[in-house]
Amino acid sequence: MTNPVAHTPGPWVLDPSLPFMVYCDDSIGSRIADCSMPGHLISTAQTRANTRLIAAAPELLEALQAMVDMYCRLIDSGDCGNWNPRDDVEVRDANKAICKATGAA
Repeated sequence: MTNPVAHTPGPWVLDPSLPFMVYCDDSIGSRIADCSMPGHLISTAQTRANTRLIAAAPELLEALQAMVDMYCRLIDSGDCGNWNPRDDVEVRDANKAICKATGAA
């Protein structure tokens, strides 16, 4: 299996003058996403909410990866009884989301 391509590093930011655009926070100002969808039946408020979610994606992924890693280290330390992160639905769901975000199998 090939390694998945890494996403553009965060932070990703919103431009207050163009609230439907998500940009990479660098000197180039690379556009990550354009959430404006003329002619579609999505409200302005929902489009702005979608834009905020996309802008938060790098931080959400990083936080979820750190949380799963910390949780598994805690379990492996023996301080949590007989919990098994491989059997824990929440950890499986978190790992599934991480795989979806990173392109891993």
